[in-house]
Amino acid sequence: MKNVGVNLLTVLTLMANRMLAATVVIEAVFAIPGMGSLIVKAALQRDFPVVQGVVLAMVVIVLLLNLLADLLYGVIDPRVK
Repeated sequence: MKNVGVNLLTVLTLMANRMLAATVVIEAVFAIPGMGSLIVKAALQRDFPVVQGVVLAMVVIVLLLNLLADLLYGVIDPRVK
């Protein structure tokens, strides 16, 4: 498990980022209320500050996920430090 840890963490982080990006499509197709449908509704109503705010929130979430992954790299494999 020690040899696979860094690669596994990288793949999990990439999958989490893609799932967050896919929320817009999934929520629009299945009419689920959430951040993705909020972006779609705001864009159709030309409410650009709401679109910018939701996109900014999604970017912050992606950055925090990547930061957490980078910090966990050092825990999993001490050679990365």
